[in-house]
Amino acid sequence: MTGYKDNDLSETVIRAEKQSPETTEKETLAVAKFIISGKVQGVWYRAWTQEAAKALGAKGFVRNRKDGSVEAIIRASDAVLNDFEKLFSQGSPMSKVEAVRREDLPADTQFDTPDDFLIYPTV
Repeated sequence: MTGYKDNDLSETVIRAEKQSPETTEKETLAVAKFIISGKVQGVWYRAWTQEAAKALGAKGFVRNRKDGSVEAIIRASDAVLNDFEKLFSQGSPMSKVEAVRREDLPADTQFDTPDDFLIYPTV
């Protein structure tokens, strides 16, 4: 992995890489929307999220919101979504997270990046 050397992110990635291909193929994918508030804009939070998502094999997107928060929609296994909830609470190295709100969405939720994880423009 390139970029940040955050220990919690590294441990999560290592744990995910240790899963056998059989385990990840059989896992049902879920979708969750996260709203992260605090000092989360202008501190590489979206790039950090994208890096974590790609390392963990998650799909979806992240974007800033005009109210100063960050929004992420992620498709991954329940275990990876739970890991993201913990990672989002800790935040990127320069961020200061005040709150993380998670909303589980229907598993068949469609979005524009079914095979990638992108940074979208502010809404």
